[in-house]
This record gives sequence, C-alpha cells and structure tokens, in this order.
Amino acid sequence: MKKLFPALFLFLLPALSDATPFTEDNFLGEWCLAEIIDSDDASDEFLELRFEKDGILKYRINKHNKEPNTGSYEVKNSTLTLTAKQGITLRKFTIFSVTENEFIGKYFLKHRFDRGACT
Repeated sequence: MKKLFPALFLFLLPALSDATPFTEDNFLGEWCLAEIIDSDDASDEFLELRFEKDGILKYRINKHNKEPNTGSYEVKNSTLTLTAKQGITLRKFTIFSVTENEFIGKYFLKHRFDRGACT
C-alpha cells in the first residue's frame, strides 16, 4: 500500500497541472467591488471595473466621477493585473474564483466583485 500512494500521485499530477486557467472571457463586462472579505472594518472603498476585449480597462475609483479612467488589464493563469494609462500597476489580484455573477481575488486582502455597474 505504501508504494501505491506515490504511484497514484504521479498518475494524477498531469491532470492537476492541466487545470484551465482564467481567461479574458471570464471577466468581460462590468464589475463592482461588493466587499473586502478579510477586513474586520466595513470598507467604503469604491471600485468599478469594465473589462473590454483586447485588454482595454475602464475603471472608476471614485463614485462621484461620472467618466471612467482608461487603462489595460492582463489575465495570466490565476493573476489579474490592472494597469493605468500611464503604465502604473493599479492592482494585481490573485484570482480564487470566477462565476457568471462574481469573482474573488486577493490584493493584500480578499475582494469580492459582483457583476454589474455600481449603484
């Protein structure tokens, strides 16, 4: 039995490494920061994101700004990088999960975004 476990692990290893990474298609559309999960304090941080084709990002970091800023984004495996127009990295999230209606990523703390514009 002791020899079976390492053999089983080596058999499953290729399947584990073939997991489908996140892609641009997972994020296309509008998203609103719903909560910062790991925080003990209620956050009033505002972040609205709109992911467009070809890595174009429109974002608002202040709810009083009606016009969004423009930048870019890159999805690589489980990392989502948001970059300002000036080339400055705004956020680099480690993505934990993406569904049709929410995604959870970590940038120091876990953030949950809901699909749709912020209201």
